[in-house]
Amino acid sequence: IHDTLVIQAPTPLQKGVERLLNIDEKFYRGIRNTYIEKRDLLLESLTERGFGVVPPEGSYYLFANFKNVPAIQHLPPMDAAMLLINRIGVATVPGDNFYSEGQDGKNYLRFSFCRQLDTLSEAAERISKLNYFSFKSPLRRISFLMLVAEIL
Repeated sequence: IHDTLVIQAPTPLQKGVERLLNIDEKFYRGIRNTYIEKRDLLLESLTERGFGVVPPEGSYYLFANFKNVPAIQHLPPMDAAMLLINRIGVATVPGDNFYSEGQDGKNYLRFSFCRQLDTLSEAAERISKLNYFSFKSPLRRISFLMLVAEIL
């Protein structure tokens, strides 16, 4: 059984892929266009607030530099992510979670845009108010696992 599972794709998966390959190309263009619309909505909101973002061409998230966003630029990524979830209700993932060593992720937050368009519109509206708040009070530190539990 092990040999069959690791040296070839199981027959049901092969049949599924065959069906996907026979779907009209318009279906895939529709999915692509929907994701572009979602990406652009979130991208515009983030860049208007000072986030530095390079538009991705093949993913469903934005890796955004937050060090030019006055309300959170002084914070480490976990604190910035916690502030966004606790104060404006927008969930992100701290950028340093994606690096096992070094400081490469210390200026970044990851925003996902694989949500419904109305959900992303609400998030964009909340993000648009980010720099109008004062966030001087200390934040309650919560572990990443507790953050996930709060979101769920």
